[in-house]
Amino acid sequence: MTPLPGRRHARGRRPRPRIPDAALPPRLACNSCGKPLKGLKLYYRVKAQITCEPNELSFTEGDLEKDHAAEVERISREAEGRDPKELEEEVFVLLDYYLCVGCKERFVKEAGKALPG
Repeated sequence: MTPLPGRRHARGRRPRPRIPDAALPPRLACNSCGKPLKGLKLYYRVKAQITCEPNELSFTEGDLEKDHAAEVERISREAEGRDPKELEEEVFVLLDYYLCVGCKERFVKEAGKALPG
């Protein structure tokens, strides 16, 4: 018998939902060591966004009076010939990794060493 939502299982715990192996990518492996993750009870996903953050955003009367069409044209000319992926990565990078338990622990230790406080 399936317990009702929010109700406890006979042993006092809620049953943990299990993601069927068919729902996982066909070749799910640790991005660090290559260990297959399919079938493991526990693995980790690291998602990090790196975004451009200007120090200060302020506008003056002079900024409002500028020829914005000319400014957009200037920026467009600067970007000509550059790789679109390179341009995107100047303002946004998404890191998305799967890690096994051992590599997750190393990842956390190394990240702590790399960044102060």
